[in-house]
Amino acid sequence: RSCALRPGVLVALERSWLDLDRQAIIVPRKRMKVNQGRPDFALPLSQHVVGLCRSALDLAELTHRGGPWLWPTQGKGGAWQATVVWRESKLPNETGHVLRATWRTQAKAAGVDDFLAGCIMDHAAGDMRDVYIRSGIWSSLLAAQEKVTAHLLAQLGAAPSRPD
Repeated sequence: RSCALRPGVLVALERSWLDLDRQAIIVPRKRMKVNQGRPDFALPLSQHVVGLCRSALDLAELTHRGGPWLWPTQGKGGAWQATVVWRESKLPNETGHVLRATWRTQAKAAGVDDFLAGCIMDHAAGDMRDVYIRSGIWSSLLAAQEKVTAHLLAQLGAAPSRPD
């Protein structure tokens, strides 16, 4: 995972939130931790993650044709639902949030500027909330995501995938 979303939002992504032509996931503000008085959150995606999203869309269509979620799952009783947050260990209070912290650590190791990393993670920047949507630094955010993805893939010895 090289996108910096909170785990609860990540696993419950809706297909309608994907704007893969723009290399973005547009998360409705009501689904974000901080939701008061801010516009929807546009998360930039690397080309590799765009390719993974396209594959996930194909699989979601096979699993639950026409369903709203990117990763649908069947709940008790067989009803389709969004995937829920999982626990990674038996330690109290440890959830998938550790993946978000890992992304931030890897962004730093990849040389991504703190301001850009904070924007990608939807952290407020003083009075400059959501500045990247209005100020035209989208290309810088996309480049930062590409750096993080390349760094992670290099650590894994993997080559990036390209969207079709």
